[in-house]
Amino acid sequence: MLTNTWFGENYGISMLDADATGKLEHRNLPSSPMNNAVNCRGIGSSNGLLCVYVKKTHNVDYFLWNLATGKHRLLLFPPALGNYTPRTFGFGFVPEINDYKLLIVDDASFEGHLNLRAVVYTLSTDSWKEVEGVTVSRSYLGPRISVVVQGIWYDLIFREEENIVQGTSREPRKVPSILRFDMANDVFSKIEDGLPYDNACGRNMNLMEYKELLAMGVYRDEVTTFELEIWTLMKNKNCWTKLFLCRPLPKIMTMMPLGFLNDKQIILSDYSTELFYDILQLYDPSTQKSSVVSTCEEFIYFETHNYVESLVSVDAPGHQAVCRCFPDIERIKPSILREQEKRKRKAGIDAFK
Repeated sequence: MLTNTWFGENYGISMLDADATGKLEHRNLPSSPMNNAVNCRGIGSSNGLLCVYVKKTHNVDYFLWNLATGKHRLLLFPPALGNYTPRTFGFGFVPEINDYKLLIVDDASFEGHLNLRAVVYTLSTDSWKEVEGVTVSRSYLGPRISVVVQGIWYDLIFREEENIVQGTSREPRKVPSILRFDMANDVFSKIEDGLPYDNACGRNMNLMEYKELLAMGVYRDEVTTFELEIWTLMKNKNCWTKLFLCRPLPKIMTMMPLGFLNDKQIILSDYSTELFYDILQLYDPSTQKSSVVSTCEEFIYFETHNYVESLVSVDAPGHQAVCRCFPDIERIKPSILREQEKRKRKAGIDAFK
């Protein structure tokens, strides 16, 4: 998972073993695609391949990276498709077509309407194509990262509604829905009803994956405490089921859920962009206890992706069926991409050496 922050200069990943007994293992991103990088972000990880977005001064790049083989490949964006300024993206393996796809969504908003342009890259054919987007009246994309679950991409969108309390106009209510993109047939749709969200309580939302299901963290970050509920969208059903209700947790700064470790423990980040200080915790809903994995003054953690080692090639395989699932759960590691805050390093010491 790549951090998406406004600070720092050096980017990389941190690997957390599935048993969570060892320390975080830090790795640099490949140097050549990171030249002149202004910002970068992990788009997704699937069956051994990590897809990374790199923002540079005058352009953006995308590359695939297999950490096990050390190979990476730049995905050349065709000029014929014009200039896409990515607002959100998704990468994943699509079981129905035995292939990998990358979705890039461009937010071309105009006069209160969310106008989405979308382009899709397919690994097997090494090709890009534009797909029909969707326009949602008076809506905008959410600030959190999207997620791909079993070949389906999900992201939050919100529309603003008038909010009048006892005759007084308040800040507009933000009513959420979920934008959905089926990577197998390149079709957009929406999930609008039944979302487990109470805007009146000032709660936030974050999409995640849990046991190959779409999961949603609904949380409230108070001054000194943090409250969290985890819900899942059941397969073939338009209903959400509450999995966990986490007791209020003490916090230091700003806490948010990042994902799951082994589908058992919730990974929490307690961070401050002002102090450049981060505490990474694991919370076990069954015991209602949390443990600190890392207290680091050099890295800020923002998102996680499950990572499974494999030898799958980053090159387009033609139409050969070489894209496979690797169900060895013991080797799954949430890869936590981090950004190094150079100003917080001790003089003369490089944390990556």
